[in-house]
Amino acid sequence: MGLDITHYKATLKLPENSELINIGGQIRGIVGAETRDSFSDFNVPFEHFKDYIQLIDCPITIDTAIIVEDKNNFEYVTNHFSNSDYKLFLNNDDLNKNLNEYEDEKNLKEFRKHFGNSVLNKWKVLNYYKTEKSEGFYYQQVGYQRKGMNEKFWNRFCKDDIYDYALKEDFEYASKCVRKKQLFEPKTEFELRKESFKKQFLNNYENGASFMSLSY
Repeated sequence: MGLDITHYKATLKLPENSELINIGGQIRGIVGAETRDSFSDFNVPFEHFKDYIQLIDCPITIDTAIIVEDKNNFEYVTNHFSNSDYKLFLNNDDLNKNLNEYEDEKNLKEFRKHFGNSVLNKWKVLNYYKTEKSEGFYYQQVGYQRKGMNEKFWNRFCKDDIYDYALKEDFEYASKCVRKKQLFEPKTEFELRKESFKKQFLNNYENGASFMSLSY
């Protein structure tokens, strides 16, 4: 079982190039947002982030299309999305014309467009969306660690109903759970991992802004 530990901090403003952000904790990216309605899975109340709560721009997806990178991948991508109703387009010389026709047919011209990054070099996701104001806060990633924690960490933090921890004591406990050196692992690797976690998480903790998000 894998483990991803990410340190996020609430912020009043996102980077200028941020467009289609994730709302809520099911999928967190480099940046994102929580609203009062989406807020769950935390070990603190929504008001813990009171210094950052404001009316924020929340993207509402209107329609989604899939751009297949190469004709040789079309069957693979079609099967991958067989349980969805997404429209698939091939990235060829007719792509812009086909998208224009689709947008006219579905009345999508008035909405914003966001092209996601390539997935497995096989497809990109195109989302048509609008934004609505909602009470919430933005956040962005400031630290990350992949695996490297001991059993005490799992026993304390890996639960079915809480995935986001925002208290200083959570960060302090986690910093003591960096896994000790394995038999096959150079001692320097353990020391570097321990120091990295301390620097990215504990020393960078900010009360009322920081939260440690787990994915496994």
